[in-house]
Amino acid sequence: MKNKTIKERVDSLVRESIGIDDGTPDLTSLKELEFDSMQFISLIVDIEAEFDIEIDDDDLNMSSLSSIENIYEKVQKKLNEK
Repeated sequence: MKNKTIKERVDSLVRESIGIDDGTPDLTSLKELEFDSMQFISLIVDIEAEFDIEIDDDDLNMSSLSSIENIYEKVQKKLNEK
């Protein structure tokens, strides 16, 4: 799939990390998806690799990136800084 948006790419990574398919409802929060700390770190590593960015250590907690929207915004901010 070419030219996927940031949202689509992040959604895909989240879905892959917890094993849900594209037919499920829109993603909203990691808490609703019952992410644990290991899944969260794995997701961040995948996002960093996918977008060739580095998330600041201060942001590596589930409270600052608790919603999928927060993750989109952080990725967009990091890409704009490049």
